[in-house]
Amino acid sequence: KQKSGRLLAFQEMIHQYLDSDGCDDSVVASSLCDNITHDIGDFDCEDAHTMSRLSTDVESLSHHPSLVKPCTSSSIVVEFGDEKSLDYTSLCICKILHGIDSPRIPVLDWYRHPLWGKWRSGKFTSILEAVATIISNF
Repeated sequence: KQKSGRLLAFQEMIHQYLDSDGCDDSVVASSLCDNITHDIGDFDCEDAHTMSRLSTDVESLSHHPSLVKPCTSSSIVVEFGDEKSLDYTSLCICKILHGIDSPRIPVLDWYRHPLWGKWRSGKFTSILEAVATIISNF
């Protein structure tokens, strides 16, 4: 099985760190950030096919039973899907699409879901903006 670009970048980061022997950490960190982000592309909001696929995924998640029910793990109650908290709804959906764990979206409950991490190849902020736009149009 072929190694992913992220795994190769991580391995390179470890080798550079261990081989640096006291050199300036900011130089090492700068070169590593360039290596890690080269395989993460910007999300193309202008591509109709891509936006259609993302819109379908967002709509599917916006009706998911475990997201619609009230969250009791937090003292602050924010309603998923409420018009007053569309930014929260967008963030939750984007975290699922990127495969990011949170109290509302525990990894052990979601990692087998087909949409978990499906869009992680794009920049998080770009996906979040696109999801927010899609949700605001519902």
